[in-house]
Amino acid sequence: MISMDGRQLAVAAFLNEKGGIDLWDLSATRKSELRTCWVPLTTWSPPTGIAYGQAGGMLAAYFEVNGKGILYSFRTADGSMQHEYPYRTLPYPAGAATDYSGRTLEFLDANTWLLLGRALIDVDSGKVLGDVQIETPKAQRVMDKETVLLHTVNAEGKSQLLQVKVKADAIVAKRNELRGIRPAAKAP
Repeated sequence: MISMDGRQLAVAAFLNEKGGIDLWDLSATRKSELRTCWVPLTTWSPPTGIAYGQAGGMLAAYFEVNGKGILYSFRTADGSMQHEYPYRTLPYPAGAATDYSGRTLEFLDANTWLLLGRALIDVDSGKVLGDVQIETPKAQRVMDKETVLLHTVNAEGKSQLLQVKVKADAIVAKRNELRGIRPAAKAP
């Protein structure tokens, strides 16, 4: 995955019984990696998805291991881990990642990840905010914080490109509910 500003490349690597994501500086002439974000998995599996934050200061990596999911976020400045979010069950149907192509994890906005064209996840808590409710997404592209393009396949096997409008106010309301923030009372 290349950062949005084109200055950094994230590459998953497993070497000497240790897995991580190497961050390469594409704007310098160095030959060695810039830094490594170490991934503390007991069983290494390549990431299902990697995504840079809009400003490039955060890197997220999602792994599916033995039918469970785990999401990590790292600071790109020093490779340190910010968050580790384990999921006892996958936040999407089993097998959904098998035929998925392209970007599997993207930031919808600074506070929300979109995983496999289905699950909306809160960046700060790792909690699932909801499902996009498209049954068979195969690829995704976030256009802006309210618009997502999804490549899907219908029951007859025909490909479709869907433009999905995400209700930002509903996402914010759900995020606030999960965080225990009550809506502000309206003035009389």
